[in-house]
Amino acid sequence: MGITAGLLAGVVATSSLMTGADGKTPAGPLFERASVGEGWIAYEDTGGTGPVVLCLPGMGDTRQEYRFLAPLLQKAGYRVLTADLRGHGDSSLGFATYRPEDLGDDALAVLDHARVAKATLVGCSVSAGSIAWAAAKAPDRIEAIVMLGPAVRDGDEGAVQKTMNQWLYAALFSRPWGPSVWGWFFGTLFKKHHPQDFQAYQSALVRMLNQPGRQEALKAMILASKKTVSDRLGQVKAPTLLVMGNADPDFPNPRAEAETIRSRLGGSTQVEVLDGLGHYPHVEEPEAVSGLVLRFLQERTHGS
Repeated sequence: MGITAGLLAGVVATSSLMTGADGKTPAGPLFERASVGEGWIAYEDTGGTGPVVLCLPGMGDTRQEYRFLAPLLQKAGYRVLTADLRGHGDSSLGFATYRPEDLGDDALAVLDHARVAKATLVGCSVSAGSIAWAAAKAPDRIEAIVMLGPAVRDGDEGAVQKTMNQWLYAALFSRPWGPSVWGWFFGTLFKKHHPQDFQAYQSALVRMLNQPGRQEALKAMILASKKTVSDRLGQVKAPTLLVMGNADPDFPNPRAEAETIRSRLGGSTQVEVLDGLGHYPHVEEPEAVSGLVLRFLQERTHGS
């Protein structure tokens, strides 16, 4: 799975929140850094005493991916943490690996830094697999997980096709054209409509990826296998909400992919497939997705 089909077929994000590779801290009292091995993961914390929800974006994106969804969750009484992936946004560079399981370990490190004992994890695309990894690794710390447009499996192609795809990705996402190619591809993942701030947001992502080392981190994520994560899906016992758009171009059949993932998860899984939406349902229709998420979490709380 992943970006093959989309490529072959075809916050307002502000620079102050996507600093340069020198790692200067953005303004704002809620910005934090969680130490992870040789680097750090940048995250924002709304604070408060409500149940905690930690949101991870998809690769090639930043924590501002949740600029619409996070305020709706916060308004409902949740303490919301939004984190950048390693090598992205305001997180540091220079990590040895950028695998999906690394992102899951990073999520647990953010919870440690924020002194959170238990949380619900939200992940999009590749990070949906990462939160499943975290739930399997630390089941006592994860209340539930929400998977948005989950890309949690390697493709079904044979060895020759897989090698060809890797060569294709390596070429497409190399400098100097790689950041612009990603910006174009990112635009194709929205199917019903783009958010109002799309042009500014897309431009900010391209600027971020043009910073030294950022595009290389993205390319490493693209080429990383998801097998270790997919092999562990059966160990996930946390209740799961899986949300996909039925027009998601990352999958030949989004509904079938959702059912395949449901069959592999070890705990109870609720699947919601939304009509006409693409790979980022929470960006295209944040109110609809927040309604699903809040109902899912409240049903767990009240046992109804």
